[in-house]
Amino acid sequence: MTEAHLHRQMQVLGDHHPHAPAFSRPDHTDTDAALLEGMLDDLARVVRGEPYPGEHHRLLVFGHARLAARTPLAFVGFRGERRLEIDPLVESAVDRIDAALVSGMAQVPGVLSYGCQRLPDGNWINLVVLETLSATGAWHRSALHREASAELSPRYYTSVRLHNGLLPDGVSGPLRVLDTKYYDFSAEQPWLARRQF
Repeated sequence: MTEAHLHRQMQVLGDHHPHAPAFSRPDHTDTDAALLEGMLDDLARVVRGEPYPGEHHRLLVFGHARLAARTPLAFVGFRGERRLEIDPLVESAVDRIDAALVSGMAQVPGVLSYGCQRLPDGNWINLVVLETLSATGAWHRSALHREASAELSPRYYTSVRLHNGLLPDGVSGPLRVLDTKYYDFSAEQPWLARRQF
């Protein structure tokens, strides 16, 4: 199944959608946004020259001067729930592609930083800070990203929330979610939806 095919199936959610999976409730976006704001605070401290906290965190800064300028920026946040059992070949492929995507981010125009944080339940949340939301286009078009999102994500995750938004005051916050895309891979036929805020 291609990424374009997945997105053609995406439905639009309103405030109340009683038959939607529980992970797509709007309050989950609020919870994720609070975690992303904590990561943004960590990034702001690093940009100011303070030490980076936490052994379960990873942060890469590609555009220090732009991040320090306190001008409007954009972000993408990712929160996925791993399957309880994952094929070792899938796990290996995900690790390989993740390493390749992260190492190539410095060359993607408009990508300013990448951070990930391990959560208490063993899952991860990621924050990518961008000059503008249109900067996502370059990495979405890459073969590696297409393989990760369309082929591996359904076999690695039961569900994914993908947040797009703005940082009106840059890394000093606050963080404003514009929309969340939901991917439910728990059944044979994926359920996909999008909610605007």
